[in-house]
Amino acid sequence: IANGFKEEALKIEKEIKELVENIMRTRNLRVIEAYETRIDQLDRDRLMAEENALAQPQSEYPFEKLFELAMIFLSNPYKIWDVGQFDLRRTVLKLAFSEHLVYCLESGFRTPKTTLPFNALGVISGQKHMMVPQGRIELPTSSLPMTRSTTELLRPMSSSSGLSDWTND
Repeated sequence: IANGFKEEALKIEKEIKELVENIMRTRNLRVIEAYETRIDQLDRDRLMAEENALAQPQSEYPFEKLFELAMIFLSNPYKIWDVGQFDLRRTVLKLAFSEHLVYCLESGFRTPKTTLPFNALGVISGQKHMMVPQGRIELPTSSLPMTRSTTELLRPMSSSSGLSDWTND
């Protein structure tokens, strides 16, 4: 489609040149005025055709390739983020979140609003996922008995350990 607009602009440019040549040969003022009016109209049409040619999206890749890239992004956006280039990270943020990330000095980043593809994936999976779980994030603990400083941290021990059912250190 963009090539059609470019061809139209070239055709109009050629017609304008012909009219300018006609003006140079003409002595009649009314004919010159008519040519100038026509040139003004053609010039506006040429500008519109050039603008339309620039406004048309020009894809270098077939739909299948673009679809594959979109699916790779949706399956794991961290792969692109991990590359580390600033422009790619900014693109990931724009594609993943519908609004700017909000940061609170007291509590850190607020829960962002995700874009439609990620919302749809959440609906399809049938689970309500949150960016950060409520409550605390705990590190995994060992099943080995440990010494504790308070009695509030009593915990039952497994009977296979050979120790009593409760430990009170």
